[in-house]
Amino acid sequence: MSSTAIIYLSCLAIADIFYLVWVILIDLTLAFWTLQPFWHSYPWCSILGFLQYGSLYSSSWIVVVFTIERYLVLRSTAVKQHLSQTRVTKLTCIAIVLVSHLVSVPLAWINIVTPVNLTVDGENITLPRCLYRNETYTTVIVWITTFLSGGIPIVLVIIFNYLIGYHLCNASKLFTKEEYRVMQGKSTRGMLRRTILLLGTVSVAFVVLSLPRFVTYCILRTNYNNENFNRNDYSIPINVAGDIANMLQNLNSTTNFLLYCMVSRRFRQELVQVLTCNEKALELGRVFITYSVDIAKEMFMFVKFLVDQGFRPSLDMFDSSIRSMGINQWMDRFLNDKSVLIIVAISPKYKADVEGDGVDEHGLHTKYIHNQVNGLLGTEKQIFSHNAHVPSWLQSTRIYRWPQDTQDLLLRLLREERYIIPHRSADLTLTFRPV
Repeated sequence: MSSTAIIYLSCLAIADIFYLVWVILIDLTLAFWTLQPFWHSYPWCSILGFLQYGSLYSSSWIVVVFTIERYLVLRSTAVKQHLSQTRVTKLTCIAIVLVSHLVSVPLAWINIVTPVNLTVDGENITLPRCLYRNETYTTVIVWITTFLSGGIPIVLVIIFNYLIGYHLCNASKLFTKEEYRVMQGKSTRGMLRRTILLLGTVSVAFVVLSLPRFVTYCILRTNYNNENFNRNDYSIPINVAGDIANMLQNLNSTTNFLLYCMVSRRFRQELVQVLTCNEKALELGRVFITYSVDIAKEMFMFVKFLVDQGFRPSLDMFDSSIRSMGINQWMDRFLNDKSVLIIVAISPKYKADVEGDGVDEHGLHTKYIHNQVNGLLGTEKQIFSHNAHVPSWLQSTRIYRWPQDTQDLLLRLLREERYIIPHRSADLTLTFRPV
């Protein structure tokens, strides 16, 4: 998972937690536990509404901005280079939260503390209650709030997730004819179907859980926005529908973070690795593989082997982010990270690609990666078919055969020795006695 995605999802989780605290822990829970909750008095009546809607705005628009950012990253290299900076992402999240709470300020005046006659244990008592104002101002603010927190975000999430799916459907343009021929379309179509299915699931979940509150809130605060309407009378269908809609909205806030995490393939892999106790592979399992198209079919088996062992391999042919990012970003992501092992898969065409002029797109791509890693022999491993295919710049490095040297290669990737040197025993004490 990218660093920017981690920041967005962390910010989303924090906003959702605050929303659940204001709405469930304080608003709903205290209403059942105590006869007179503190927020039924001034100024807490206004402050609680401000905090609730501020966190709701923040959660909804973090989802929207994160979705738009994912689409822009796919579409433009220049935008990706700018948005991939963690500083920009942090400032964006801070701006969303600040603007959301600033827009929520007018909501502090939609409620008013009003004395209400209640019957408690057979006695009539008068207690202050935080209720909606029966004024045009309240109706206008509620309509604006409903669209800003529900209607507009729902539409934008649907539109941009559709555009992301549409862009991914055209992903075949990222590959050359040679690459597409050796792939045979199976793995790419499978990954594409899973990604689009997950995007669709997130969009549908967001709409299904948010839309009911949008509809019921509009009805309650227009047709039933008067002081004589009893919101606690559940013989009225709109009251039941309104509470169910609020429950769905709260469920949306609870599952938002998990849904968007599950879209990430790397998050799913790490989750499986944690659940299956593959801590060692998870810790040391970042591997980048560069190769030429003449052994592309063999790479699928090799990658499957690495995945089965708990590693997280990336292929230069399939890592579309490399094609859209600049050299500095590529260097920062792989070459400057000492935890990443770079595997150079040697073949006849690889030697021709790195030592020749390159005649196809992937050959030039392979040579570009070769130029970047040429000075980093300490982090590389090689697999090859014959000594004659080893380029001159790799002659003095350690060579592994695949699949003959599977065990040695796996031990090297795990940074473990094949033979464990025994610990030296305690030194012997020699005593000389004269005869």
